Parts: sequence; C-alpha cells; structure tokens
Amino acid sequence: MKIAFVSLGSVGDVAPLIAVAERLQARGHSCELLTNEEFIESARARGLKATAVAPPVEIFRHVPRFEDYLYCSPEAIGAELSRRAPNVDLIVNCDRYCASNLVAEKHGLRVARLHLSPFKLRPYDTGRTPPYDLFARNPRVLAFVNQLRATFGLERVDTAFHDEAYVVGHVAAFPRWFCPAPPSAAPPMDFAGFPLPPERVPLPPPLQAFIQRRGRPLVFTFGTANTQLGESLKQAELCCEKLELPGVMLCPRGVGARRSSERLLLCPFIPLGAVLPETRLLVHHGGIGTTARALEAGVPQVIIPQRFDQPDNGARCTMLGVGSVLEAAQATPLLLRRTIRGLLDDAAVAPRAAELRGRIESEQGLERLAEVLEARAGRTQPACTDGRWRASRGVAGCGVAPRSSDHLDRDPAEAATYHL
Repeated sequence: MKIAFVSLGSVGDVAPLIAVAERLQARGHSCELLTNEEFIESARARGLKATAVAPPVEIFRHVPRFEDYLYCSPEAIGAELSRRAPNVDLIVNCDRYCASNLVAEKHGLRVARLHLSPFKLRPYDTGRTPPYDLFARNPRVLAFVNQLRATFGLERVDTAFHDEAYVVGHVAAFPRWFCPAPPSAAPPMDFAGFPLPPERVPLPPPLQAFIQRRGRPLVFTFGTANTQLGESLKQAELCCEKLELPGVMLCPRGVGARRSSERLLLCPFIPLGAVLPETRLLVHHGGIGTTARALEAGVPQVIIPQRFDQPDNGARCTMLGVGSVLEAAQATPLLLRRTIRGLLDDAAVAPRAAELRGRIESEQGLERLAEVLEARAGRTQPACTDGRWRASRGVAGCGVAPRSSDHLDRDPAEAATYHL
C-alpha cells in the first residue's frame, strides 16, 4: 500500500511520523513524507521518500495569528498530494487543519488522524470555557476557511470544526494511562502508546568521560524553539553549583562560542533515548516527545512549559507522580533547585517512574501504531459522491451555540490556544 504522511512543525510534530513510516516501509509498504525542508535529510537517511512543502518552521517562535497555522502551505501540499491522489491508499496527518484534509475531501481519499498528545483532544471537550465553538464559528475564521475551501472547489461550511467523513480512524500516539479520561465527545480511537524508536547509540566520548568522572548528571534541554539559550545556561550552571551535582545542557541549535564549566557540560544534539538512561533527572519544556522519552527512561522530570501542549503534558506527569511543573515566570534558580531536590529526595518517585518505564517497554507503541495504520490503510473505502467527500455543514462534537467573537480582536494569543 502507498501511504502519504503529512506534518508541518517542530521535531515533536514530525519525528513520530518518520519513525512509523520507516516501520511501515520495513513491512513492505511505500511511504512518503511531506514536511518542512529541515526534516527532509533525516527522513531520506531512513530510506523514506520525502518532499519539502514548507520552509523551516518558525511558527513556534511567537504566538501566531490563526491565519499562520490554519492549513499551512496549502498550495504546495495541494499540488503535491493532488498529483499523487490516484495512487495514495491512505493519508496520515496530525491536525484537523492540515491542508492534506482538503485534498482528501476533494479526491475522496482516506485519512488516519494521529493525535500526538492529549492536548489535541481539547476541542472535543464541550464543557470547556470558553467553548471551542466560539473559535470554530468565528466570522473571521470562517471567512478564511471558506475562501481556502473555494480554491479547492469545496463547499462552504458553517463551522471550522465540521464533520470529516474522510477520516477513517483516530489514533492516539500515547497510552491510555497518560490520558485516562478523554473528553466524552472525542471520537473512538486506538491508543497505540508512545511511538519511540530505539535510540541507544554510543554517547560522545566527552560525555562518557564527564559521567564517569562526575556521576549521573542532571540534564537540561528546552527544545528546538527555545531562543533564550543564554538565560537557560546561566540558570542551569547556578542550579548545578548550588546542588553540587553535575549537569549536561543539550543545545539542539549548537553551543556557539559558549564553553562548558567544571559542573556543566554543553553538548549539541544527543538523542534523548541514548542519554536519559544515564541521567539523574531531566529539566525540560514539556514537549510530548521529550516527555515520552523521560517516561521511557524512568527519569523524574521538572517541566517548565511555555505554550501549546506543554502545560498539559506537565500536569499529567505531576498527576502520575513522576514530575513537577514550574511556571516559566516563577522558575527562579532557587525554586528550580528546591523542586529538583524535592523530586530526588521523594522515595516514591523512583519506583513510580520505574513502573511507567516498564509499561512503555511492554506496550511497544511504535509497533502497535504501525499495525493500526496498516489496518486503516486496508479498510474498505465507504461510498463517496462524485469521487469526493461531502463535509457536513454542522459541527462535530461541539453543541454550543455561537457567542460573541470580539475576543479574537482583543486577544490574538487567546485564539492561538485553540490550535489543534
């Protein structure tokens, strides 16, 4: 079967698709990835066909307008997928507002929706305040959506959260125990578990020597979207000095002219699956990929979230008993040190982290995800009219009446929190 994977965003949005596409290709399927140009080389290195449909992502460096993230790169995605439409058995995407959905609706293609974190299910929570319907029926949003739909020859809709007949399955890329109570209006879905490919590669010699000399370190990493490396570095150095513990700072975008100190080793990029088993504790931003890797390694976590799914992921780790959350504005060096020390001294944390590590090992999330998508690709396609799906003009899972949309003009950042 031929499967097209489409995702734009940061590493956390694209890496899971690369991993499962590689696994499906090993099972005899033909897989192609459409994504940002910065991920093309890594996808091709894994034997995947990959096509760039967007420049390097910048969306996470600021709070975007809804026009910045609804149906990104529609021209490129539309052109590339439309050419492939006669030969595509399944599209896999991670977002209701991915332009690949417009192509699927137009050409009668099937879509499997991959939900990368529980945060992605928030629009199905009909009891939330403010309701998602406030955004989905906003006149500005609808004008933008319907204008774009018209360029694909699609009918107008009355809500951006319309029914999606082309979606043949929803899959959670996390285990049920990480989201034990999904919204009641959420669609039925398979909980595949975290799709984590093996990353046990040898550590760089300087890091090996540092660990042998100083012992298991604290590890600090704040994601590819972090632009405040200097401040993060100062905080990590002071934390290690006061706690009298070694530390490693992972800098995915390089360390520049900065130099390591006696207690804090600066490293460029190291796969988390390789370094975390040698780690005492992880301090990070709360992205779902980093969170999952720490759970996989059985490592306590201090999460300093910024936006999107990060606060939600941090709250879940706290409820699971393996982490603590610090608000970015309150994460002083003193409070960070106290939080780290509290987790390290809590006798209940290590056994709980070990228990969750065992669950992840037994779940085999990547293999399970490949099996689920394989089954979705092989499903008999329901009937559709004139080779295309008809989007319902009604709302799916949101029964709340429209309300004033003035808040979108007053507070664009609030609108951005509705991002699927």
